[in-house]
Amino acid sequence: MALIVYNRENSRPQEVTYKGKRTINLDSRGTVYLSKTMSIELGILGGGRVNFAHDDETDDWYICRADDSEGFIVWKDKRCARFSAGVIVQRLMRQAK
Repeated sequence: MALIVYNRENSRPQEVTYKGKRTINLDSRGTVYLSKTMSIELGILGGGRVNFAHDDETDDWYICRADDSEGFIVWKDKRCARFSAGVIVQRLMRQAK
């Protein structure tokens, strides 16, 4: 048997575990959340636009800052970058199974 006992030491909240790291979270409503660290690196914290790209041959996904009016609009937030991209979220979820 491989019993794991969970307690306060090994069950830290996500914000402690992921603090200072690049993360992307998706929810079932189609909202994408980029961590503060990633948002700052992309230059989109507190507003801006982003684009997604998908390589059909390798199934790799990319995200970048958009300088035109075609990108997804990032909502103004000091904690993270949030934007709505329902179609992209559905494709990512299908690929991740």
